[in-house]
Parts: sequence; C-alpha cells; structure tokens
Amino acid sequence: MATQSHSTELRDVQAALQDLGYAPGPVDGQYGRRTRDALEQFFERTNVVFEGTLNDDLAQFVLDFSEYANTPREILAGLVTQTTKPSDLDDEMLCSTLRVLPLNVTFREAEVRNLDCDLSVNLDLNLPRRYSGLDEIEAYASSNNITVPDFDLTNVAPVFPDLEETRTAFNSYNVGFGRVFHEAVRTRHVDFCRSWLPTVRHVMPNPSKNLDGTGSWKETTLRDAQVICQDGLTTLALAALSDGAQGAWALRDYQAMVDTWIRNDAPVNLMYDNEGVSTNFPYILMINQITSGVEVLRAGFDWGPEQDLAYAEWARRRVDDIHPYEIRNPVGSEFCRRPISGGSMSNECMNAAAITAQVTMRVGILTQSPELIRRAYLTFHRYMAAIRPDGSPAFDSLRGCYAADYVAWAAMFSDAFLFQWDRIAEIDWTLRVNEGGSIKEMMEYALSVVETPSLVNQYADNEDFNFLRECYDGSGNMVQKDIENPIEFFATYLGAHDPDRLRAGIGSYRNNWSFSRGGGPNYETAVLKALSD
Repeated sequence: MATQSHSTELRDVQAALQDLGYAPGPVDGQYGRRTRDALEQFFERTNVVFEGTLNDDLAQFVLDFSEYANTPREILAGLVTQTTKPSDLDDEMLCSTLRVLPLNVTFREAEVRNLDCDLSVNLDLNLPRRYSGLDEIEAYASSNNITVPDFDLTNVAPVFPDLEETRTAFNSYNVGFGRVFHEAVRTRHVDFCRSWLPTVRHVMPNPSKNLDGTGSWKETTLRDAQVICQDGLTTLALAALSDGAQGAWALRDYQAMVDTWIRNDAPVNLMYDNEGVSTNFPYILMINQITSGVEVLRAGFDWGPEQDLAYAEWARRRVDDIHPYEIRNPVGSEFCRRPISGGSMSNECMNAAAITAQVTMRVGILTQSPELIRRAYLTFHRYMAAIRPDGSPAFDSLRGCYAADYVAWAAMFSDAFLFQWDRIAEIDWTLRVNEGGSIKEMMEYALSVVETPSLVNQYADNEDFNFLRECYDGSGNMVQKDIENPIEFFATYLGAHDPDRLRAGIGSYRNNWSFSRGGGPNYETAVLKALSD
C-alpha cells in the first residue's frame, strides 16, 4: 500500500480515517508520517496488529469500519436526546442507525415499516490481535510465580440437572416467584427485549453513552438496547421457571434465541476503544447472562448431542472473543495497584475481571477445557491483587457515591466464580494476593457494605463524581446510592460460612430487579438445595 501503484486505494483509506475522526494529512495517496500515525492510532483502538505496513486486509478493515460507522453522529445524538424523530428518517438511514445504535424507538419504527434491516457488520474480526488474552495472563502467572491449584474435570455434575426440580426449588425458596415474573415479562422493556435480542449480531460498548456530551446519560436521553436489556435477558430466562403456559413459552423463546445466536455465530465482540473505553463490559455481561441462562434451563431444551456440541463450540468462541478484555492492557504482568482515592485502574483489576472469570470458568467446565479453567483462575487471581488488606476492592476509589453498589456487584460476580470453582476443586478462602485481603475478608467486607453503604466513603471520594449534586447531603457529606443487593447473591460464601443467614432469607419477597442484580446465575437455589440434601 506504500507504493504509488496503490495510491487510489490509499486515498480511500485516508478519506476513511478522516471520516472516523483521525488526522492522516492530505488525501493524496502518499504514505507519509501523518497517515502512518493515524493508522497506528486506529489499529490500537481496535486491538489489531499493525507493524507499519498497510496490506490489503488491513486496508479493507479500515474501509469496512468506516462504512459501519458512517451514520452521522448528529443524527445519532438527535435520536438519543429525542430531538430527532425516527419517523423523520428514510428506510436506509433507519437501518443504518440500528446497526450502530440499537434503540427501542428506532427498532419499533422499523417494525412498523416492515423493514428487514441487515444488522450484521462486514468486518473481519479475526485479524491478528495486538494482545492475546492467554499470553498476557500467562505472563502474569510467570512473573509472579503463581501456581494454579489442582482441579478435576471428570464427572462434573450439572448445576441444574432437572428442569421441574429447578422450577420447584425456585418457586419454593422465593415467595411469589411466579407472580413476580408474570408481571416482569409484561413490562414494556422486557417485551422489547424479547423482540430485539434474537436480532443481535454484535455488541459494541455503550453506543448511546456520551452522545449527549455529558460523559454519561442525561435523565431525558435514551439508553441503547444493550443497556436496557441487560436485566431483560435474565428476566426472560427466569420467566421460563414460572408455572403454566408462561413458563412453557418463555422456555421456547429462550431456546429459540440461543439457537439463533448459534446459527449466526453471534453476538460478536465489536471492541473499539473510543473516548477512553478500553473494555466491552456489555459484551462480557451479555455472554455471562446467556450462558448462565442456558445452565439453568438446558435440562428443558429439546437438544440432542449434536446441538449440545454446537452450543459448546459457540460458547468457547464467545469466551475466546472476550479475551483480552482490557485492550490497552496497562497492567501486563504486574499485580494490580491499590489507590486510596482517585487515580486510574485497569479493567483487569475491576469488576470486569470478576465477571470475566465467572463466565470463563462456566464455559471451561462445559467444554472440559483445562486451558479455560486456568485462564479463569488466573483472571480471578489478578483481580484479588486489587483487594486492600481490609478486604475492600481498590476500584471503589473511582466510583464516588456509586462505590457501595460496585463493591457489592463485584463480590456477587466473585461469588459466582467461586461457586463454579467449587465444582472442580476446593475453595481456598484464605487466598490473598500481594498481601491484600483474603477471599473471606473480601466477601465479609462486601456484606458489611450491603448493610452499611457509607463504609466505603473513606475511599470513595473521586473528582469524576463531584459534579453529581445528588451524591452529597446538605452538609457536603457523600451519600452512597443505596441500591438493593440481596444477600442471596453471596450464597456460595454464606453456604460455607453462615448457612443459617442464607436460610433466613427463604420465604422473603424479592422483586425482579433483585434476581437480575448479580448478572444472572442465581446460584442461591442450588446452594440451598445442597444444604437441604
């Protein structure tokens, strides 16, 4: 591409880079320093190997990415801020916005028009990556002399081997379970998710975030479908455990969604480091929710050995697509830092690590893959390096008045990882990394924060949240956002250390939100059943 004979193609690439917001210099077909710098920036943000030579495959990737992202930003911003009406867009533009930014209102408008929008992306996402998840995690293990404990993948029993027993257990341990999900699936956003989720071909991180220029979302702006369906996916899975006709159709719907994703080899991780985003958390969360939903419902699917194998292969590809989940990868082989307040941390040291470890472990057991088990354990081990000696996770210093919620959320993800690890090995509750708090101390700290959210305030003062007036009371003291975090999501820990506290929750009422908070697994039912046995 650096020769004059390719000057026309290079001009196209330069123009595409300009459209994407880079500065390649004049669109003249000359491969100069500014063009090379622009290419280096672009490929760094897409985690694609670029060594200075622009071959045909790399050039086509730039052109295809520009075509994918060519919907004018002002139109997307107008839709999110509701200053542009979907009805004002022609058919082509409506489909184009859905490919880049799926919104409830544009999706419904396309349905009204009976449009069959092609939502797939013409991108070669199999180009060599700058970072390999396996290489990076092995470098961490080697540099710090970490030994993965022995584990046994032979004869691992399913978590939920019988659908009717699972259904009975969920309805027995949770008063009004069926009624909660009868009501939940009739809400507007869950009804939308039932229609939208099967169409998903790719997941890009937070496409609606910051389109209004606030750095997040204003109260009057729209969230994209990936955000509003985060909990909807878990709702649809748990609705299949309702009694009667609803349970039957919800089970069929969920299997049909999974069958569609397997058939389309979707969704894929469209990771693009834009405006400081360095991990695709919505993708990690979605794959976790899908696989945990299948784990709960698989016994009710009409799959045979061939479908089981296809699902296992699909799940392995999805998890491989997660790694590396931090494309800037600043941690490398080092332990995680523990800032007291403020500062920045890698996603490899935050709650993205805990949920990545969980889903990787689940799929590792499903596929009988020692490599994935090792990757999951080392991912969790590195996350533990971010735990302070008092059991607090260091990322709370970045979360302002949302710190308590994130402490609980990451502990829930960790508890689900430990549940999976307990299926193949013994949990070392005393494990501590780099003289930080142990697993037991981390879980105890999180439970304390669930009861008293203000405990995190000693770490949580961060300038990123100072603009949020609702974070402070009249005296200027930080007030944590008290979002319900049920102790049932700490079932693995409580089952081992305080089973009576877990049993005390039997029969209490929980709403739909409290079931979807932990990202999907709801392992408390399996733990309670094991305690009763």
